[in-house]
Amino acid sequence: MAHFTSSIRQYFKKLWQKTSFAEKIGIFFILQFAIFAPFIASSGYDFYSTFRVATLTGNYGQNTWNPYPAYWLLTPFSMLPPQIGFLLWNVLAAVGFITAIRHLGGRFLPFALSLPCFWLLYVGQFEGVVALGLALGMVAPPLWAGLGLVLLALKPQIGLFAIVFILLRRRDAKLLAVPAMIALLSLLYWGWWLPEWLDSIIGNRATGYAANISLWPYSLVLLPLLLFKRSSLRLWLIVQSLVVPYFAVYSLAILYTMWLPLWANLLTWGLYILGIFLPVKMPGFIIPLGLLAHLAYMNRAELQAYWSAGLGLGELEVKSVKY
Repeated sequence: MAHFTSSIRQYFKKLWQKTSFAEKIGIFFILQFAIFAPFIASSGYDFYSTFRVATLTGNYGQNTWNPYPAYWLLTPFSMLPPQIGFLLWNVLAAVGFITAIRHLGGRFLPFALSLPCFWLLYVGQFEGVVALGLALGMVAPPLWAGLGLVLLALKPQIGLFAIVFILLRRRDAKLLAVPAMIALLSLLYWGWWLPEWLDSIIGNRATGYAANISLWPYSLVLLPLLLFKRSSLRLWLIVQSLVVPYFAVYSLAILYTMWLPLWANLLTWGLYILGIFLPVKMPGFIIPLGLLAHLAYMNRAELQAYWSAGLGLGELEVKSVKY
């Protein structure tokens, strides 16, 4: 344990030394808000009233719809006094975001000033853990990457496409060892829980939430974009945000850990601040659509080549190091 703690300390020491002053401010903001948020009287709704309650009572599928192994992760935080549990959960989320930004080529300060960062750390959501899983899955050795796949699977509406991308990119069966072990243990503990979990997902009404930015089912026409020969993780995450039935705007944090144009940051804030004053659902889908157009423009020469070759169908190969 002492060796592990020392390794973590050395990791963040090196990170701090290699980071510019502006980006250090970003790291500081992320950590400070994660620590400060639990002391705001109205904060922590998702942690206190959904995750913690479901974990302690075993009433899954009412206000939470995560795969059951998620509650193993939540248990130590839920067993603590509520405010302390929320504080440590937020610190884990902040570490997850910082790790993902560090290894996936993002920028700390823009992320720290983004709406998803504030939103997620204010309510105590799951995305920080998923971001950590993405970083592990992309760059860690196989066993740690397998743990990353497990973390991604704990919120599948934002982690599923990333799991497929990682498996296709790394092509290493060792990545499945840890997920297989966790799946087996969950079946031994809960029995055949998958049908009950799927029923709870089918029965929820989250698709109508104001935060939902999905264009399901019309966006299914975008799935062929994933078949581009040098398809990037950015593209896969953008497409997923549009094609799954429910994708909250704050879940864009996973994409924002690797890529956050200034216009997208401003638009995300503008739309949802405006939503406070207007009694209508904001067209949040324009954010991922805009990001998709931006990505297409950045890769316009490659796209033109694909168009000439029949959109590159049948050439799926996601070995590019470009995230």
